[in-house]
Amino acid sequence: MQESRKDLAIEQVKKSDVERGINVLWFLLAIGIFIAFRTYPPMAIFLSAPLLVSKLIALFCTIPIFLGGLGIRSIDGFIEAFQKHITAVLLVLFVMIAPFILIDSYFTSYLPKYIDEKIDKEGVYTKARIYTFKYNRNRYLDDTSIYIYLRYFDKKKQLYQQKVALNVGGLRRGLRPNQLIEIKYLKDNPRILRIIVGDNVEKFKHIPNRRLKYQDIPELFRRQKDSKALYKYLNTLSNDWQQVWYKDEYHYWNYLKHISFKISNDVLVMDISSLSGFRIPNDVVEALPSVEPDVKVIITTEYIVYIFETSYTGLADFTDGVNYEFSPLNKRILAVFKPYNQEEINNINEEAWRIYYYYEKGIELSSEDPDMPILLCD
Repeated sequence: MQESRKDLAIEQVKKSDVERGINVLWFLLAIGIFIAFRTYPPMAIFLSAPLLVSKLIALFCTIPIFLGGLGIRSIDGFIEAFQKHITAVLLVLFVMIAPFILIDSYFTSYLPKYIDEKIDKEGVYTKARIYTFKYNRNRYLDDTSIYIYLRYFDKKKQLYQQKVALNVGGLRRGLRPNQLIEIKYLKDNPRILRIIVGDNVEKFKHIPNRRLKYQDIPELFRRQKDSKALYKYLNTLSNDWQQVWYKDEYHYWNYLKHISFKISNDVLVMDISSLSGFRIPNDVVEALPSVEPDVKVIITTEYIVYIFETSYTGLADFTDGVNYEFSPLNKRILAVFKPYNQEEINNINEEAWRIYYYYEKGIELSSEDPDMPILLCD
């Protein structure tokens, strides 16, 4: 009798040790799954459905923790525990919400950083064409997801079509179907990519990605005779500047920043219709002379600036493959910068009339005539 009790106790101890060993195995499995997803994350799938992937990873990691918490050995054991100890099962399930949320939050934050670092170190730049957008409306979360569909070739001339979630602030603005944009993809897996617009410009190209400011005007004049140096300077400010030889001079435009200009013979002509943040500092303004035509003239310490509305800009802007040089239904705000000149200031009214007349009539200036203007004061 005494020996049978002793054998029973030993058996219970062995059983307890086995159960503890099984629990440890479940927890080790959860840790292994976590490490595996952290080391080899499903990057391509994540780019297409980031929220879904992070939640699936969290679920895969949490299930072993849940089973370990219940001491489950098999499917039969889980069914038995669910039938006989439903309260304990629900309690453990409720406790599992915390690790699920923590793991989901971790991978939601970790995966984009992991992909960014990998693309930044190993990525290759190329051009991709947008062929459509897709909007997914979530009625329950009151949220709209935007996806962009791209076509591009890798270095081996293989064509790829990829769906990418637009998760960069302000990305949608300025992008449209059939547009060419810059991307950076992983050489070993071209489906892993980032669109180089918005915040990604600063992140991957390490440039400020800003619009032109008044402080940039001297730099433009300084490089006006060297188109390569000017183009290079523009691309240190922001991405996707375009340069084209048009009507015997270089024209520059940026469809993401909504600006175009040309500069030659000490005349800078700029379309500032979309440059709401472009300002001439008050401390450099010397005078605001009144002129007869509908032209605003600003005289600064360095420049004479003419600002007016016109249907004809004289600027090449081939966004979407269409030249918006002439827009009869949508007038543009044009600004002309010319170096400070006392003789011109003495005849400011005549010069304002001359510029305004040429642009309103849509008559192109000859190479001997001055070029055109734009800007706003604080």
